[in-house]
Amino acid sequence: MDGLTQTERIIVAEYVSRFPPPKAKELAAELGVSVKTVYKALYKYRKMKRDDPRANTDLKGFYSREEENIQMKEILQALYTLKLSIDQLNNTLKNLINVISDLQREKETLTSSKSILPSFVEDNPWLEVVSRLNESSNG
Repeated sequence: MDGLTQTERIIVAEYVSRFPPPKAKELAAELGVSVKTVYKALYKYRKMKRDDPRANTDLKGFYSREEENIQMKEILQALYTLKLSIDQLNNTLKNLINVISDLQREKETLTSSKSILPSFVEDNPWLEVVSRLNESSNG
């Protein structure tokens, strides 16, 4: 990566390390440089690769061991945070499933015990006859 400034190397390294590659505007905002600087760095990098395919354009060794360790710690921390979030989400889903099950059981209980009348009175044809007789004698 000879021929690139330190800033250009950082820009190129960030650009090629992501999939899909970020937009120049996004990368510029993240790195605190102008969009023109991003375009210039990417242009120089591509030109170097095109002009001499054997040129040292790989990014291995660009980051120091210390930077790699910091990045690895950040990745591990992010994974740990993600795991905690997933565990919390799983617990919330389990609670929600239990609440829904309880509500369904309550609904089934209410629909099965809808009538207040004793079972021997329900669907008894004589009730209708007796109620008619009662209406005619009061009326």
